[in-house]
Amino acid sequence: MTVYWVGTAVPTSPEHIGRSEAAAWVLARMANKAFDAARLARPELAGAVELSEPGQRSHLWALRLRLYNGATVSDLS
Repeated sequence: MTVYWVGTAVPTSPEHIGRSEAAAWVLARMANKAFDAARLARPELAGAVELSEPGQRSHLWALRLRLYNGATVSDLS
């Protein structure tokens, strides 16, 4: 078990999540919330890569998700 602690609020947007050990957990939670809102089965975060350069104020992420329970890419549009 790993416990992460942060002294500030957890970011609410991927652009505010910098490269860290906890980034994947926060991004997975954001994806889960989006899929819950769309009433789709929660995905599995198979990978997350930060595309922005180190030191940038905002961050861009590429997420690789595994879809379950019949959810398809066309359901996401």
